[in-house]
Amino acid sequence: MNTHALITRFACALVLLGSTAVAADPHDALTPVKVNFSPGPEYGDSTRIFQGIPGMERAANGRLWALWYAGGPDEPGEGKGNYVMLVTRGDDGKSWSGPRLVIDPPGDVRAYDPTLWHDPQGRLWLFWAQSSHWWDGRSGTWAIVTENSGDENPRWSEPQRLCNGIMMNKPTVRSNGEWLLPVSMWAMPVDKRTREEHRHNLPEESGAQVVISRNKGHTFAFLGKTRAPENIFDEHMVVERKDGSLWMLIRTKAGIAESISTDGGKTWTPGAPSKIPHVNSRFFIRRLNSGKLLLVRHNPPDMKTRSHLTAWLSDDDGITWTGGLMLDERKGVSYPDGVQNKDGVIRIIYDFERTEAKQILMAAFTEADVAAGKPSDTTRLRVQVNQSTAISPKKKEKEPEKKSPSPAKSATTSTSAASAVPSPDSFGITTLTPPVLNTNPGPRYWPRLRMWQGIPGIERSPNGRLWATWYTGPLAEGSEGNHAVLVTSEDDGKTWTNPVAVYDASLFFSGNTGDPHLWVDPKGQLWWFVYRNMRIKDANGIRSLWGFRMVDAESATPQFHPPVFAGFGVGLNKATVLANGDWIRPIDNFNSKDPERTLFYVSRDQGASFTPLSKARVKDGVFSEHQVVQRKDGSLIALVRTSYGIGQIESFDNGATWVNDKPFTTERGVNTRFFFTRLKSGNWLLVVNDVPKGRSRLTAMLSEDEGKTWPHKLLLDDRQSVSYPDGTEGANGCLYITYDCGRYTKDEQEILFAKITEADIKAGKLVNEGSRLRQLINRLADHGGGVRETREPQLMEKADEVAKGRIAEKN
Repeated sequence: MNTHALITRFACALVLLGSTAVAADPHDALTPVKVNFSPGPEYGDSTRIFQGIPGMERAANGRLWALWYAGGPDEPGEGKGNYVMLVTRGDDGKSWSGPRLVIDPPGDVRAYDPTLWHDPQGRLWLFWAQSSHWWDGRSGTWAIVTENSGDENPRWSEPQRLCNGIMMNKPTVRSNGEWLLPVSMWAMPVDKRTREEHRHNLPEESGAQVVISRNKGHTFAFLGKTRAPENIFDEHMVVERKDGSLWMLIRTKAGIAESISTDGGKTWTPGAPSKIPHVNSRFFIRRLNSGKLLLVRHNPPDMKTRSHLTAWLSDDDGITWTGGLMLDERKGVSYPDGVQNKDGVIRIIYDFERTEAKQILMAAFTEADVAAGKPSDTTRLRVQVNQSTAISPKKKEKEPEKKSPSPAKSATTSTSAASAVPSPDSFGITTLTPPVLNTNPGPRYWPRLRMWQGIPGIERSPNGRLWATWYTGPLAEGSEGNHAVLVTSEDDGKTWTNPVAVYDASLFFSGNTGDPHLWVDPKGQLWWFVYRNMRIKDANGIRSLWGFRMVDAESATPQFHPPVFAGFGVGLNKATVLANGDWIRPIDNFNSKDPERTLFYVSRDQGASFTPLSKARVKDGVFSEHQVVQRKDGSLIALVRTSYGIGQIESFDNGATWVNDKPFTTERGVNTRFFFTRLKSGNWLLVVNDVPKGRSRLTAMLSEDEGKTWPHKLLLDDRQSVSYPDGTEGANGCLYITYDCGRYTKDEQEILFAKITEADIKAGKLVNEGSRLRQLINRLADHGGGVRETREPQLMEKADEVAKGRIAEKN
């Protein structure tokens, strides 16, 4: 069938359903919308304050399609500014396009509750609802269709209105070929904001309707309906059971209601509560290729919260349900839709935090995974389809009542003047405003002007150039003026440059930084990750991590690609690449009151974006500073800094959830950073302060049985105040370990590295000819910098506090 013929037959459907001529009024939901096939930046990820209610389909050639509806700054929720957007991907959903089309009606009309569906002929239908304002009492189901959904840019028909009501779930095709569309007429009053001439009162149509097509979508007609107690939105779905009867499940305030038809959908039993526990939200049910039913629903402990999105199976037409694969347990996940491939892979799309995280996510799994109740090696959970980066508009704070200052306070005018200085918020600056690097730093950042330095990171380029980074400043950790420096060596660490790049957050609204690190990704590209702290009012917090990828890691004067946001919080340790290609990035939200401050972000598009994956509760965790290793069996272990030593947690679903919090060791690494990684040989490396208390005896340890025993040790530095190791394994087989020594100790304040091999660790001494210990990268005293007396910055800060206290007392 060609598209022109399909449009003609759509027109027949309009006549059959009694639609009148389309009005020209832009506020009338009967007015056809002009589909935007070239959406501009006004529909970009940075503009959508709200997004959710997704749908998904897959073409025969594997192309995936997804859609949802959204709202911009003028409509930060569900209302007249809503529009529908469609995205696609041709590589099994590993990365997704921007909007390929947008349905954005003019005036007071909104487009919402869309869904996608491939009919038995292979045509892709895009359905959506149009209503004047949020609900005009009638709404209407519209559709466009394409016959070439496998193409990246298919040709679509013109929009046509099928019937009154809203259809947000896929149609059902009966065994006799009839199409059943689940259309709802909401049981609620008209939105008071709707113009009088566009309000409709149709109580006789209210309820969970079924609209039928007996001729493969040529025409549509009303078939039957039912009502369920406490229904509002219905959001019903229909299944044809093996005995030929129809089973309808309906969303209600109390959970899921059910209704049965034995005459093909003409009449239905009154809706009644089903035995399926659920919350007041959308669910998804579909018959699988095997003949079993798949049900995706919420399964929270309180049976009230939209959380614990779980997949279940039934082989007896819904009488009993087995399995239980947890797709996403977080609060704020909702509205699943899905599709199954011919090869059996099931994909479920859903939303997460429509106005906060604003994520559209996908899970891919098999029937066997659901039956087992746990993910397998091929399961993919929390795969990001899209995330809006727009910041929700802040509520305007009520201005305090203005009062005349009392004579006693009139002398404090300097404080009032300071409060009048514009904040970053005044200029639209947010936590997601990208940082800028200085790639031509001058003497201002040379060692002579530094008071302290520490927390280093190291990497080696594919061709052997060494890179090191740390943070430093004019006073102390956490004080103003701190910045991250980047230096390099082309002779394997014998000599090092002055800073070739600097991240100085203090130059941008007096920000601050700390804890940088370096990492080489699987493609050999070198990343410099920096952290920013800003005095800003932002719902996402004040801390953010950013990754700068080098253009050429072999150049002594590096240039960088634009920064990539890597997470809200601090992340000073390297990412881990899993067997499935995911990059797992450890992040600490730096909130000491949050028991789940140990965060994990993931990138599934080779660093193009990072999104929240999971968080873990670790007893006595301090600054987290966690690192992840994947075992041979595919499970993950994360070691975490704690006040008692090193804690450990495990994940058996690629980091989606974490369990088994327990001590890894209480004998070493107490309340300080360590370095933990799997080497190319498969052995595990742990660099740690090998003492029960204190930061001395920095030691490299090797395990050949995945952490059960650590028989091999090499002492790297036995001095006091050696800490914060980081490391990398070069293509030459050597291990480069960097650390700091005496951050505030006169004549120390060193950034060092050791070059060793696995053979050295096994021997307990240097046996490799090229191995070296205690190699200097930088020492402040060698350049005339650093403290003049031990712990001078802390003494200066204490003296400043005393002086200010005396002034305050005098005043």
